Amino acid sequence: MLLSPLLATALLAPHVQSTSILCAGNLYGTPLLSDATSIGNNLPYVQQDPEHEMDAPRIFAEPAFFTPRFHALLNPWRTAMVQLPRVWRYRSARIALLFYADAAGQVPIASINSNWRSVQAAAAGVLHHTQTPYLTLYLYAAGSPFEAVLNAYMITGRGVNPFDPRGIGGEGVVGVVGNVNASVVNG
Repeated sequence: MLLSPLLATALLAPHVQSTSILCAGNLYGTPLLSDATSIGNNLPYVQQDPEHEMDAPRIFAEPAFFTPRFHALLNPWRTAMVQLPRVWRYRSARIALLFYADAAGQVPIASINSNWRSVQAAAAGVLHHTQTPYLTLYLYAAGSPFEAVLNAYMITGRGVNPFDPRGIGGEGVVGVVGNVNASVVNG
């Protein structure tokens, strides 16, 4: 289980901070460890990767943040693009993959070239916050206050800043994917 270091830390400690993970139970809730492990093990290609899709280059994009909004993006890879936001659900656990937003809710980079291995590494707490983060992973419980944050994001189009999701002061980030194995796509 590659995700168990993140899940154990995130679920068993109400307020833990390291260079790659900060948990805030009052915002993200506490999903059952078994549910979080199951959902983590069902992220793309975690269990099996027969065609080496995990390392295949692909575009991760969120067209709502393109300029102009929703304009076309050419895919140079044979693999399918990943349109964000992406949310995985299993019983009490949720994992959301979003583009990083600054304190004003702006998403400065809305498409990158990367691969699922980088995303999985961030989920395992391997990648650390850098000066130019791109993607953010959130592990949260069904019914937690973070669901209201995601709903507002979907309705308003204002991005979620991982260090201040509700806009009321620093709270918590589960994993931030930086510039490791990622490059900006001109969109």
